[in-house]
Amino acid sequence: MNTEPRSREELEALGYETDGDCFVAAFNFALDTPDEMILVHGEVSHGDFPALRYTHAWVEQQIELRPGVKMTLVHDPSNGRHVQIPKELYYLLGRIVDEPGKLARYSQNQARRKALATGHYGPWDLDNDF
Repeated sequence: MNTEPRSREELEALGYETDGDCFVAAFNFALDTPDEMILVHGEVSHGDFPALRYTHAWVEQQIELRPGVKMTLVHDPSNGRHVQIPKELYYLLGRIVDEPGKLARYSQNQARRKALATGHYGPWDLDNDF
């Protein structure tokens, strides 16, 4: 018998917080930083419950480790913390799929325009029903 939660309500019944500030926090971090940042909205899995999917927001930054060696760093400033982790590890832990409808990236200018046009911080272009 599968006892994993399948909804926000079932997750909350187990004591998990489901109302985070990821869309606002990621938007503000991406736009308040002078460096080139990419705002990302995507579909992720909860670490404890891989079958449970939800939308999330984070920021990606290309950094140069040394001349000619670059990597993408993920900044996740949600819920009062600031996690920084290599993109590959973040995507692995969150079971993130980089494909249209499951993930959308926005430059700082694109994010600003989307927020003004929609009147909210996202998600904007994901194909899901949760």
